[in-house]
Amino acid sequence: MTQRMKALRSFTKMQRWVVLCWALLALVVAEECPDGGRCAEGQTCCNDPTNGYECCPLEQAECCGDDTHCCPAGTVCNSATSSCMNSTMSIPWVERASADQPRLSKSFRMIKTYMGEEDDNICPDQSRCPSEFSCLKALTRFGCCPLAQGVPCTDGKHCCPESHQCSEDSRSCVRKDLVTVVLCNAGVSECPDQTTCCEGPEGTWGCCPMPKAVCCEDKLHCCPEGCSCDIPNSKCISSSTKKEMPMWAKLPARIRAEWENKKEEVTAGEANNGASDKYPKVTTAVTVPPSEEETSVSSVTKVVGGNDVQCNDTVACLDGTTCCQDKDHEWTCCPLPEAVCCEDFIHCCPKGKKCNLTTQTCDDNTCSIPLVKKMSAIPRQRAPVGDVICDTTTSCEDGTTCCKNITGGWACCPLPEAVCCQDLEHCCPKGKRCNLAAQTCDDDTGSVPWLEKVATLPRQDTQVGNVPCNTTAACQDGTTCCKTKDGGWSCCPLPQAVCCDDHMHCCPHGTTCNLATLTCDDTAGSTPMKQKIPAFSSPAPTTAAPSTSSQVPSSTLTEEEGT
Repeated sequence: MTQRMKALRSFTKMQRWVVLCWALLALVVAEECPDGGRCAEGQTCCNDPTNGYECCPLEQAECCGDDTHCCPAGTVCNSATSSCMNSTMSIPWVERASADQPRLSKSFRMIKTYMGEEDDNICPDQSRCPSEFSCLKALTRFGCCPLAQGVPCTDGKHCCPESHQCSEDSRSCVRKDLVTVVLCNAGVSECPDQTTCCEGPEGTWGCCPMPKAVCCEDKLHCCPEGCSCDIPNSKCISSSTKKEMPMWAKLPARIRAEWENKKEEVTAGEANNGASDKYPKVTTAVTVPPSEEETSVSSVTKVVGGNDVQCNDTVACLDGTTCCQDKDHEWTCCPLPEAVCCEDFIHCCPKGKKCNLTTQTCDDNTCSIPLVKKMSAIPRQRAPVGDVICDTTTSCEDGTTCCKNITGGWACCPLPEAVCCQDLEHCCPKGKRCNLAAQTCDDDTGSVPWLEKVATLPRQDTQVGNVPCNTTAACQDGTTCCKTKDGGWSCCPLPQAVCCDDHMHCCPHGTTCNLATLTCDDTAGSTPMKQKIPAFSSPAPTTAAPSTSSQVPSSTLTEEEGT
């Protein structure tokens, strides 16, 4: 009985070796493409810009430039006649087929880093890996993955090739799915996943950065699902709650090449035959016609600033999205509610998931999904000039602070929520103390020069005392118009000031800008530069300004002519 058991075990073991040998033989016979796909024996790997590599059913074939066909060796592709030609014959060209993409492969075991030679790959913690390995962050320290471009697995011991992600047990590598796209106007253009195709001016197409959006009649903007477009007021109005939201501008759609549309016809046909997992998911857009309903807005249901999710005092995101900062500390919008903002300042993940920047996925204990890209935040609709009210007759511009002056009237500090100094002439940033003796603004971190206040604006729509910059912008009396970097206007809180070349600062009349030290220099000494404040919109003045101090100084006119 024992001998029979031994013989049976020996036979079973031999069967396993036979199966393994046949599998290895199949791998050797098949041609492996650079992206890991495989073509059968006697076939040729041909590059495809969208699907990686495909298989031409000919040995050592010529891959045609349309990225769809191929020709036998010794011939050239003729796209005009759809044929393969040489000096003796002309035959029809051949269509390629998809390469076999194994979705699972064994992960690679990482080795420990060490303190090694100069030619080694140096990890961020100054440990080293062999030059052909990649440094990857393991659980507590870096490890060496035997791949030039690898991604670490969650167990801290294994890694996978780039464009793969680790299985839950970290034992296998799973090939990532290809990107989903939304086709517009019968496949001529395309938009990214989770967007909506909207027709633009002159028959072009654009992408609204939200799914199932409403395309507005102006062919420039769009609104979220369930909203109507209020084009005259540039608002989106919810059909159910009557809430007001800002309109969204569209992004340009990508024009698809002719060969891509042919490719989609092939993939759609093969998908119906059960081969859908080999191709990227492509959905056709169902554009939503603009609503012709005119909706009256109730003042009770208005959202402050016209946005539901406020990032700060100046920008906001739509309802159902999340404010995230970018690398420049500006605000962007993640198109998910209560989202997780990733550390790369570019992507975000759904609530409850973790950002995996290495694999570009959002992970939790159940599954991994691709990272979501953030969108630009929307400037909140500003109130008209004078929205910071001092009393019933005077006000200051948005972003400034009302402070009492020596005569008992009002002046404007060019800072939000500022501290008004006791000398009734100067002010300091929020959180700082006025040091009248040193003429600085102090706190525990240090001192900064204090600022002088500027005149208030009359609450009525009068232009008396304004300094006109051009027909649409003006500055308060006692200030100077200066050009900004983008060609607009800003106000220097000094009369007849010198506008500095950095388009951000200004200096008193008769001094010169020293950008290296950020000071205003003359023969008497140096003083700190002044920060300019935004100009306000103003109708063209009907009368000349009453005094020379309200005219645009020659320094600003020279700057305008030079731009």
